[in-house]
Parts: sequence; C-alpha cells; structure tokens
Amino acid sequence: MKEYENLIILDPTIGEEALNNKMEQIKKLIEDGKGKCINIDKWGIRTLAYPIRKKNEGYYVLFMLSAEPPLLTELTRELGLMKEVFRHCIMKKEEKKVKKIKKEEKKNA
Repeated sequence: MKEYENLIILDPTIGEEALNNKMEQIKKLIEDGKGKCINIDKWGIRTLAYPIRKKNEGYYVLFMLSAEPPLLTELTRELGLMKEVFRHCIMKKEEKKVKKIKKEEKKNA
C-alpha cells in the first residue's frame, strides 16, 4: 500500500461533536476500504483565502493514510457527497516524511 495525505476543510459551524463524528466517519470509510489511517492531525479553524459557501473560515484536518488507488477513488466520491466538507485534496506522501513518521512512532511506542 502507498502512503497518502488527505487534507480536508470542514464547515466550522457544525459544532465540535459533529466534527468529531464526521472525522470518525471518514476514518471508518478508510478502514472499511482496507486502508489504514496512520494519523489524524487537527489543525483547527483557519481563515480561508476566499469565501466558500459564504464562509470565511474552515476547520482543517489532515489524515495520513495508507491505501490502494481504488480506495482513493471511493474516498474522493464520498467526500464530495458530504455537505460538511468544503474542500479536500489527496496527495502522495514523500518517502522522507513516511520514514520520519514511522521513526517517531517507534520512539513513542
């Protein structure tokens, strides 16, 4: 499986509990598609470069995952259908970052 980063911008007005539920739903999508969610990094509310759906702020979440390409297609489709998701972008991770994260995980374990 290849390593990817998925940056998602969510609607910040839905509330903390709904945000956590949405992140769990996305994590479940990844795991149900035989992928692995390595890390979830909550960046919090940030100002957007331009308004999206008449909102000037968004809640940023970075998912680090390992998956096969068919899962990415399904994940992109599902994220596009979620009304709480403003934008999302899936990028392949660089090998240096992958090695660094795995090294840190071993130290913390």
